[in-house]
Amino acid sequence: MSDDGNPYNSPATDTETKSNELTPSPTASWRLALTGATWSVVSTFPIAAITAFLFRFPVPFAGYLSGINAVLPAMIAVLFYGVLLGGFVLLGALGAIGGLVAAATFKSDQRRCGLVARLWAMLVSMTGVLILAVLDKIIGPW
Repeated sequence: MSDDGNPYNSPATDTETKSNELTPSPTASWRLALTGATWSVVSTFPIAAITAFLFRFPVPFAGYLSGINAVLPAMIAVLFYGVLLGGFVLLGALGAIGGLVAAATFKSDQRRCGLVARLWAMLVSMTGVLILAVLDKIIGPW
């Protein structure tokens, strides 16, 4: 019997309740997509700074720079590549896909969803930065 006294309503079973709990809400999915997109774009700046400090990074109109003096120009170069060449669109899209996949994969654990979305976003950023750092080895001098 249901709680409202209507004999025609079937009582909720455990499987119905569990399936509703495991289905991510559209709001949670889009929130995780936005989290992934934001983290992929924002984390590119410190990752590029670390790459420039430890390895090298291509700075427009200056070539490959490395060391402590390359940290600030590398972050300005990220802004150049992201805004003028459209890199932020690609990074944001890939980060959003990671957030949506995390929402679909870890439906019941919101904490794990957020962690996986952020880790995916940072991996996307790291991949983009490292491709730029070794681009001359891939396509030749430019």
